[in-house]
Amino acid sequence: MNAYSCHAKGPTQLSIANPAAVSVIYGSHSKTSKGPWYSITELRASLHTARDKQEHKVRQKVWDKAFKASPLKDYKHRVSRYSHQLIYVIQQNLDRPIDMAKWFNYFAFDVMGDLAFGKSFNMLIDDKDSYFESQLHGDMKMVDLFSHLTWLFPFVKRTPFLNKDYLKFWQWLEDQVTERVQRYGFSASLKTFNVDLEGKDEQVFVRGEEFLPERWTTAPELIKDPSVFIAFGGGIYACVGKQLALMELRQVVAEVLVRYEVSFAPGQTADAFQNDINCESTEGTR
Repeated sequence: MNAYSCHAKGPTQLSIANPAAVSVIYGSHSKTSKGPWYSITELRASLHTARDKQEHKVRQKVWDKAFKASPLKDYKHRVSRYSHQLIYVIQQNLDRPIDMAKWFNYFAFDVMGDLAFGKSFNMLIDDKDSYFESQLHGDMKMVDLFSHLTWLFPFVKRTPFLNKDYLKFWQWLEDQVTERVQRYGFSASLKTFNVDLEGKDEQVFVRGEEFLPERWTTAPELIKDPSVFIAFGGGIYACVGKQLALMELRQVVAEVLVRYEVSFAPGQTADAFQNDINCESTEGTR
């Protein structure tokens, strides 16, 4: 146990903070599997939350077809459409501070709606949350509050009245998919352990507690071991949409930085920005 700097996080959990543990836990030949926490998505499990490795393997093959080089080329002009909409929003707000976290979120969801359902959520145009985005973020906040009660989520989803919003959401999704298929047909566009090493561990990063984004660009010496930065996961559970995400990032970063000088809003600081980051991806942690 001491080999990987373990400490107990709960009655059935270990928290491991050692760079050597990353390949052991997340490597393609790892013997570990996703723990009971991921059962909170039942009755319907996504590719990300599928705990059975064989099931995950079969489902990932389907997703992989949508993220090969050829489909990605088709996505590029569609991503550009929404990056141009984002630039228009920025252009209309040059004389005042703008909440870029909100608008980046709108950009990402509009791209998602286009690729998944064949139509944008129009969040960039309408300047308001879509039903899909609001429901998803609301669910993740509930996960943040009650994720230690893994039995609670399947119970709520199976209980009449309590599962009203859950059933409504899935009916909405089925309606969108049906509409997509009718319009376009089918196409390609369709935890047992916790490792905390991404950004703040002095074993991996020089001055790891400081907000130093240049460690990823002009100061690589600030990274001791880049192999343990796994923002997109690793091994068989690595994010299937990584290349699409990188395409979106490159597109937006290039579009913004070639046009504008970027700075914090009046009164905002680097420390406040860092402290206010809220991750609602897997466990809704801050």
